[in-house]
Amino acid sequence: MPTRTVCTNQQLLDYSEEHLLYELQLFRWIAENLPRDDGFPLSALLESFAIHLRNLVDFFYTQPVNARNDDLVAADFFDPPSAWNPGGIPKSLADARERANKEVSHITYRRKSGSDPTKPWPVSDLFDEVYAVSTEFAAAASSTKLHPRVKEWLASDTVTRGFLLASASTTSSNTVASVGSWGAAVSGKKTP
Repeated sequence: MPTRTVCTNQQLLDYSEEHLLYELQLFRWIAENLPRDDGFPLSALLESFAIHLRNLVDFFYTQPVNARNDDLVAADFFDPPSAWNPGGIPKSLADARERANKEVSHITYRRKSGSDPTKPWPVSDLFDEVYAVSTEFAAAASSTKLHPRVKEWLASDTVTRGFLLASASTTSSNTVASVGSWGAAVSGKKTP
């Protein structure tokens, strides 16, 4: 098994300011801005919520010995890494993570039908669980590894958090799309 990449404190500061903060911000924004009407906008945002939920659950609950060699996990932000121990992953988050894998990331017969009474995602409950572990993490992580903007954003009130989110740079997104002359997202090619 390849050895995990070891990051410097500066790399961890930079990573957490750009990528971890992005995950937390988008996760919260989606939870607070889901449309009330059924349809594609709701489905698209729920799928995005599920992907960011899965990313954050993996980040907070994966131990370094179980992480892929190029993944960063919450324990990487502690001195020593063993200082981070959130306990076992709660069943609700484990189930939601598995559901995100099956219903969003794979085409599988285990997807729930629209008539399944358990089809709606418990967004508020899942958000609350991830937010709780996020704030616990931020309060205890090494200040030489976790960027202060992450702590500031998690500790801010709703109005301040909204301002910080609105002023966040979208150039640091993990995704980039260009819009072709036909209005479709493309990667250097025109689409018919």
